[in-house]
Amino acid sequence: WPGELANLSVAIPVSPGFVLFDDAPLHDEPERHLVWRRWLWLFNIFQTLPGFLLATQEGLNAGDHSVFGFATGVSPASSAHGAVHAAVWAAVIEQAMSSLAEGLQVLMDAGLSPPDEVGYELEQAGDVVAEAELAWVAQKLVLLMPAQAESAAVWQINGWQTWLADGQWPQQLAAALGDHGAQEYTQQEIPK
Repeated sequence: WPGELANLSVAIPVSPGFVLFDDAPLHDEPERHLVWRRWLWLFNIFQTLPGFLLATQEGLNAGDHSVFGFATGVSPASSAHGAVHAAVWAAVIEQAMSSLAEGLQVLMDAGLSPPDEVGYELEQAGDVVAEAELAWVAQKLVLLMPAQAESAAVWQINGWQTWLADGQWPQQLAAALGDHGAQEYTQQEIPK
């Protein structure tokens, strides 16, 4: 199966189950045929569910599945809503600094919400006190370009979380945006 299963430092997606076909102990052809048909029946039912892993023991022994990986994102254009989502992200990528394009693609591919603003300014008493390249206003998250790094303290004092567009920023920001989405969902689902 994918190498991620053996790597303890990588978070493995939650899987509702594993379906494994092992015909080695079966010596009777009608019995082997029946077990194979049942495995195919399960395969046909579960193959479209996210997280299900289906394999044959023979394939595992041969390493046939070791080159596969887990899909961690959602295809944004898989529905009408997804097409709109992709179009909004495309506009953000076009408007943002070109050096951010690859990282923004990572966020889009992860199915995360696009930023509300490109080129956002924090105002106090009618004066601009800080600037950010991207802002998720409802979550109070901003992405700063390296030239805007000195304004991070101003954003933070005003209750904003800041990320600098340097290093592993796409993964860090994706985790933060995912956490905010999970918190909002949890808060909405808790009865009062």
